Amino acid sequence: MIERATAADPEAAESEWGGGFRGDINAFLSDDVIERAIDHARPLELPPRNLRYTAFADPSGGRHDAFTLCIGHKEGESFVADVVRGTRAPFDPVEVTRSYATLLKDYRLSKAFGDGYSAEWAVSAFKDCGIKYERADKNKSTLYLEALPLFMRGAIRIPDLPVLTRELRLLERQTHRSGRDTVDHGRHGMDDFVNALCGCAAYATGKGKYAYDTTLQWVG
Repeated sequence: MIERATAADPEAAESEWGGGFRGDINAFLSDDVIERAIDHARPLELPPRNLRYTAFADPSGGRHDAFTLCIGHKEGESFVADVVRGTRAPFDPVEVTRSYATLLKDYRLSKAFGDGYSAEWAVSAFKDCGIKYERADKNKSTLYLEALPLFMRGAIRIPDLPVLTRELRLLERQTHRSGRDTVDHGRHGMDDFVNALCGCAAYATGKGKYAYDTTLQWVG
């Protein structure tokens, strides 16, 4: 597998498997910044408490990408990712949506923000389960950049979830001639878990919109 990856993209393979750095673009987060964010002492998922939670989903059709969900809360000026869960393909997207809707209700949430993938299907599927799905008003690169200050200040706490930390380590930041920065996964990489995490962090800390649900609680 490593040999095939090296043949396809030597620089990406060196970054992913050899611990090296890409010469043409920069790593979005350093290993020490990621390590500082990991709470090794906690369980992978924190149980529901009397807190104001926010949720962000990254749906998938079940054939290629993972279907991921992050539930978190703001704690002072910091963000805590209570749950980062993902289902890898192949799977039945309707069944996964139902299970995530049940999880959201456990945290007294009636709404989740989410990626724009298959937007109308996601809106309909979550609605059938009693959850309002609101498409993010920003793309994932913008959400990553908005979550960056949390990582740099040590103001984000995440579970010790290997697939999540691996995706964080492989994110790449590129500065274009216009001076605009973009962030994305490398070639052959994935960012489904990161997308859910950073989207949730950005909305939970005030980058997104909030609404008051009189039947449940504040939801984001």
